[in-house]
Amino acid sequence: MMIAVARRRRLSELLDKTRALRLGGRYHRGAESARALARMAGRGKMPDLELEAYWELLEDLKALHPERRGLLCSVERRASRLARCSGDERLRLEAQIRQAALWRTLGEHERAAAALTGVIGHRALTKDRQLSGYACWNLAFALRMLLKLDRAAFFFHRAARIFESTGDASGLAYAMSGLAGVTRLMNRPQASLGYYRRALALFQREKDDPYGLAYANCGSGNALRRLGRFRRAVAHYNRAHRIYRRLRDAVNEGYVCWGRYVCLRALGRRSEAGRDLKRALGLFKKTKDRRGLALCQVWAGLPLGVTDIAALREAHRS
Repeated sequence: MMIAVARRRRLSELLDKTRALRLGGRYHRGAESARALARMAGRGKMPDLELEAYWELLEDLKALHPERRGLLCSVERRASRLARCSGDERLRLEAQIRQAALWRTLGEHERAAAALTGVIGHRALTKDRQLSGYACWNLAFALRMLLKLDRAAFFFHRAARIFESTGDASGLAYAMSGLAGVTRLMNRPQASLGYYRRALALFQREKDDPYGLAYANCGSGNALRRLGRFRRAVAHYNRAHRIYRRLRDAVNEGYVCWGRYVCLRALGRRSEAGRDLKRALGLFKKTKDRRGLALCQVWAGLPLGVTDIAALREAHRS
């Protein structure tokens, strides 16, 4: 009995370390730790810890390999199977929300929005404010990608209220960043910049989320670019670029390079702009990112053959 208790305590500590690695942007080490934890928890017949390990692994892999659909879906299926077998209604609901979040990552925004709309009013969510906020944020993001901007803003606001009420500064920062992105696409760059400034202040206070800090800096660059403040925008893009390179986040590095390309071109720094455009295009092709390719097609006039209507509409609004 005491041996089992000690083993569970060690694995719980390993889960905390695994989560800290992900939050610190150390996705490769986080994924290795999550895989080891899943194996040990499985052998030790601790399905709750095994489930948490697979969710951690999925989050790491989404950051590392967003283009590897088969790998991501196989990890999600393992975790969802454990959740279903648990007999716990809350865990089953969380699995549905995480599955929809994966569909969003894979670009299946209609599917994700439909699934999340179906669970958003579930009675179990009223008892778990944190999970409710996570569901609202993911639904808002899916709606934003579908350019259903008013509904997206509604759910980002709802997520923000939930995270603020629970004292979740990180969740609130991501909700503020989501609102900023939506208001920019609504052609309200000054309001967008205000939301990003609040998000940046929250991320800087947290000090343990480099991804969030990069995300808010890139977004601030986007808002400043729309306001024509190109030099300040480049400074924010540079900060985001350093972090994304360190995190080896190819997709978001591509967006930073594209935004900086637009600013450098406007400033007449054509040689530097050309290098950024080449880098962005290479990253978008490598990760098969349709939204990024649409940006290059629309803003640089490149014949890339992008036909995704939503991606092209967003590119024109960007």
